[in-house]
Amino acid sequence: VVFVGDVDGHFVALDLQNGKLKWRQKFETGFISSAAVNESLVVVGDYDGTIRALSKQDGSVKWEFTTNGEIDSGATFYKDLVLVTSQDGSLYALNADDGQVKWKYATGDQLRCSPTIVENRTFLGGCDAKLHVVNLDTGTALGEPYVLGNPTG
Repeated sequence: VVFVGDVDGHFVALDLQNGKLKWRQKFETGFISSAAVNESLVVVGDYDGTIRALSKQDGSVKWEFTTNGEIDSGATFYKDLVLVTSQDGSLYALNADDGQVKWKYATGDQLRCSPTIVENRTFLGGCDAKLHVVNLDTGTALGEPYVLGNPTG
């Protein structure tokens, strides 16, 4: 199954074998980020800052969480968490079952990158021109951010 959203707020699931529509959802706002998929959920953020967990089976909304900025990048799963960055400058760790915030890591400037995971860490480059390394089990920084000198997207 291929999952894709568009800037007009449509989100669809297409059968990879034959290209036929499996399900379609329509939302008020559009999508520029890619979706994250696990065994049961499709998680995607929109340009108004709302993250939605949809049923992989039928597209029904399981939960929503709203940030204070646009979601430009794809979410990532880590253990029982959904990790997502926002232009509000934060990395959110949301419980995959209900969307409740487990922890939040703030950088102070926009984040437009997907969380990259190695073991129990994520690496975030943002508009603050620094590379942040965050412990995913605690939501805390590992050392001081590395100064890149220029913003990253």
